[in-house]
This record gives sequence, structure tokens and C-alpha cells, in this order.
Amino acid sequence: MAGFKTAQIILGDAIFERLKDITVPRELKASVATFKGVHGELSARQNVVQEAEARRDAALAGVTSADSKLDALIRKLVATLPAHDLGARRNPLADYSTFTESQLIDLAFVKEANEATRIANVILKKKPPAPVAKICKDILAAAKAVSVAIRGTAAPQRAYSAALAKRDALLLDWTGAKDRFQRRATGAWADEPEMVETLFAAPSAMEQPKTRRAKKAATTTASPTNGAAPT
Repeated sequence: MAGFKTAQIILGDAIFERLKDITVPRELKASVATFKGVHGELSARQNVVQEAEARRDAALAGVTSADSKLDALIRKLVATLPAHDLGARRNPLADYSTFTESQLIDLAFVKEANEATRIANVILKKKPPAPVAKICKDILAAAKAVSVAIRGTAAPQRAYSAALAKRDALLLDWTGAKDRFQRRATGAWADEPEMVETLFAAPSAMEQPKTRRAKKAATTTASPTNGAAPT
């Protein structure tokens, strides 16, 4: 799968591809070398960003997976309570929570895990039949797994943000190196302005990389919520 590239990397790659067919004047070689070095570093930092993003997204996917398991157990509990005279069929959770099944499942990840834990503990105190007790204990474990998964997103998110910051810190150097190269190229090819125009032109559709970004399996922030978008 092709990796995502910033507009700067796409332009720089196009410039160096075009340079393969051009005899560079001696007075431009230093500018080309400087720009090539900065461009290479920017590309390397973008690779680090992609790796960090993949780890962050994997952590987010873990939250979604854990939450889905908790949702399934909540539904199972709601379906089981009436059969053991522990809840009304219309709203089996009415005696244990202000939330209905659908409302509970739609809560933010942390709130759902906390409320599910509270409900399970309340029911367990009633010493319910074994099938209900088993589901409640499973809910406690699943809610804990959600909390652990959420905490597990913090470090990958920090690493991703740090990688972005480090990459973006180089953008000014990249722009300066490219602009200096372009100014000197304008002087070196003063009698061939079309050469400079073509060399530094925005990439055409044919020169654009084929990029497909992985779909995010989960979206959370530092305090993940069901359906919240990451920063």
C-alpha cells in the first residue's frame, strides 16, 4: 500500500524526477544537494509519522474491539434478567440504572465501562442465579479491558503527535531550501524561463502518487467517546 505523502514531498519528488532529464549547471549543484538533503530528511520523518499513526490506529482499534465485546455482554445481560425475575421485560435495567440498554451502549467509552461496572456489581450483590452472575462477572472483565485499552492509546497518541511536530518543524527549512534553489535556477536559466517553470511546476495528475490511507478502525481522543474523532 502506498504511503501518504505531504504536498511538499510530492512536489519535491516530482522536482527530483524531472532533474533526471536535465543537465544541472555547476553553479546549481550545491543548491540541489542542499535541497535534496532536506527533502530526504522530510521524507524520512514522514515515514516515522506513518509508522506512529499505524500504531496509534491499532491502539484505537483495540478500544473499539473491547467496547464491542462489552456491548454484546450488556445486551446478553438485558436479555437474561427478565428470565430470572431480575428485571422487567420492557426495561430490564430500570432497577439498576437510569439508562436503557441502547442509551448505555451509546455512552462514551469510559462512561459506558464505568456504568456497566456499577450495574454488574449491584446485581452481583443480589446473589443472582449462576447464569446472571456469570454474565455480570464477564461484564466486569470486559469493562476493565475497555479501560485498559483506552489507557493504551495515550502513549501511541503522544508518539504520533511528537512525530507530526518533528516533521512539521522541518517544513520551514524545506521551503527555504526549495525557494533558494528556485531563485538560483531562475538566474542560471535566465534565457530559458520555461525550464524553471516546468521544473518547479505543481505535479500533474500523472505525477501524483497513488495513495490509499488505512481506514481508522476506532476514533478516540485522550478521553475516548463512542464516535469521537481523533486529533
